[in-house]
Amino acid sequence: MSERFICGGNKYELMGLNENVISLSVSFENLPKKIQVKEDTFYLPSPFHISLIYIQRIIDNYNILIPDFFNKIIEDFCDFTKTNNIELIGYKNEYKLVERNGKKTIVVMCEVSNLNKFFDLINEKYELAISNEILFEYFEIISNKTSEANAQYVINLLISLPNVKQIEPYFNWHLITKDETDNKFVDCAISANASFIVTEDKDFNELKHIDFPKINVMGINDFILYIDIL
Repeated sequence: MSERFICGGNKYELMGLNENVISLSVSFENLPKKIQVKEDTFYLPSPFHISLIYIQRIIDNYNILIPDFFNKIIEDFCDFTKTNNIELIGYKNEYKLVERNGKKTIVVMCEVSNLNKFFDLINEKYELAISNEILFEYFEIISNKTSEANAQYVINLLISLPNVKQIEPYFNWHLITKDETDNKFVDCAISANASFIVTEDKDFNELKHIDFPKINVMGINDFILYIDIL
């Protein structure tokens, strides 16, 4: 099993066959040196590692296509731990037998400080970029379906949110040809240097074949999974 220290120290490690699990090396007292489960005997490893974040499993399970997602998670983790130590609080008197790919192991259930706080930070990190042209389209659509009063309420709510960033593009790229009115979203995304556009509109599939400027497109369900995976 390979391992590599991260965050400029010797506390947090990338472990696993492909160095894709962020782990914390710890030592335990009073744990049994071995555990017998039927015909299997399990021995206490030294050092003992707590698996904190299974990055590659997240990518595989949710088909994450965000460029450099792996390194972004590591970067966010290292930035977070500069001011928030993620440390062992203690272990519970609870063990689980896990079998995967023909291999068995005993998992010791532990409590770790600040890990949930890190997950909360990741989920709060994302900003919504929006332009006046986009707001005007929202206003028209909501007005037609409900009323102008409801539309204005939604617009006021949007622009008041702390993670909404108003952008005014100064260049039109004209990247989408099937429905050129969609280019307002593309131009806003480029101006905001956005990581991706969230949409179910298939006209945006044109962007997948454009190398520059590169814009990633994600469906709504995938985005919900993406922000909630941690």
